[in-house]
Formats: sequence, C-alpha cells, structure tokens
Amino acid sequence: GIEELKVVIQILEPKRLKIVCEDLKKPLAMILEEEENRWFRKDEVETLAFKDVFEIEIPFEKISVKHEQDINLFIEILRDSTLIERAPSIGFIRIHIPTVEFEKIMWL
Repeated sequence: GIEELKVVIQILEPKRLKIVCEDLKKPLAMILEEEENRWFRKDEVETLAFKDVFEIEIPFEKISVKHEQDINLFIEILRDSTLIERAPSIGFIRIHIPTVEFEKIMWL
C-alpha cells in the first residue's frame, strides 16, 4: 500500500539536495543538504499532496535557486527502501528558472 512508499527528489545542481517525502498521507517533506558526504536537515516543505498524482510546490529560496539558473534533478519512488521507479530512468531533468519578469511578460 501507500504506507510503504517514499518519494525522493534528488537535486544535482546548482546545489546537491534531497527532498524526501516519507509519508504520502502527510503534507510534509524534508529538505536535506549534503555536506562532507553526510546529509543534514536544512528545511521542510508543507505544500504537497498525493492522491492519484504527487504534487509539490518548492519555493526557490528553500533550495537556494535563483532566477535564470538551471536545476538538474531526478525523482525516485521507493517501497520499503527499495527503488521501484526512477524518472527519468537515466540522466536527469533540467529545468530552467525564468527571469523575474517572465510571468509579467507572458501576461502582456
């Protein structure tokens, strides 16, 4: 069941972080930062939901990302600590963060 599932968003760049949702029934995910090959809790995100789809809102400042930077990441789904799915299966997803004016420009 859903109780055994965990979602991990692995951010590779611009800074090595993990966003870990250990209980899909609760709207809480931990942001972990890697320092000297150890993971430390940096912050948390409470803007997530799961029913048929996993959704999460991650404020840029919580993951040290600025406008016009790229984020490289991949997503893992684990069941009882065993990897059952990875997206993409190899490599990573690159997301370009637009300029501050992007939304204003799009609505003109």
